[in-house]
Amino acid sequence: MILFKHIISGPIDADKMDYLLRDSHFSGCQTGVYDLDYLLNNLRIGISEATEEGEMPKISLAINKKALGGLEDFVYSRFHMYVEIYSHKTYAGFKFILREALREVLSVPENAKQLKHAISNLTQFEKFTDAFFWEKFRLYEEANPNSFCSQLLKRKRLKHLSDLEVSAIDDDEVREEQDRLKSKYTHGRVISWTDSAKFSEIKGEFDHLRVRIVDGNKIRLKQVINASSFFKKFGNVIKYHFYLINQKAT
Repeated sequence: MILFKHIISGPIDADKMDYLLRDSHFSGCQTGVYDLDYLLNNLRIGISEATEEGEMPKISLAINKKALGGLEDFVYSRFHMYVEIYSHKTYAGFKFILREALREVLSVPENAKQLKHAISNLTQFEKFTDAFFWEKFRLYEEANPNSFCSQLLKRKRLKHLSDLEVSAIDDDEVREEQDRLKSKYTHGRVISWTDSAKFSEIKGEFDHLRVRIVDGNKIRLKQVINASSFFKKFGNVIKYHFYLINQKAT
């Protein structure tokens, strides 16, 4: 069961392999490209020997040692997609707009009631799609033309003022930058939005992945983060974006 879990939700699961290449293609950014076929052809089932009497052998996902470079390419692609695409000012700005648009829609009692009913009833939940929200966005925009729903539907970007990249959360530095921008842009509301690319979290996902090393007639398994110095090269990147919001937006 652990093996299947890692295939569905693990360091190199099917979803991550798919979205990296797909997002890279549709964004026009080659950062997320890696050799999918080579990686798949070198994945194996790793069975470790029992270390104590009566202990069951442990089964995990493993990769051939020769494909360690291919795995490193995959991890590098994933990390830099976060840095360059998922933390991009336009992407981050629309995430903020989407969040606020959802708040607007759910501030309508009838919408909140419908949502609560849908998520508490499995039959209704099966039929619940994003079409519900797009219709609610449209209805809210008709009554509130200066809303975040309107900005979302019209693909109207927030005005990006600046960004700040740090290796750790620094509230003082963010506050200083926000205060500076507030004094400069007095005709609107200055907000900050952050997205973090934490390599420490990505690294932690690989604790259960093993490298398959063939030594003559013997096969050894080694924890991937101990088999490659690659995982020691990156740190955390936290990017703050600062935007100006029109006061009319509610």
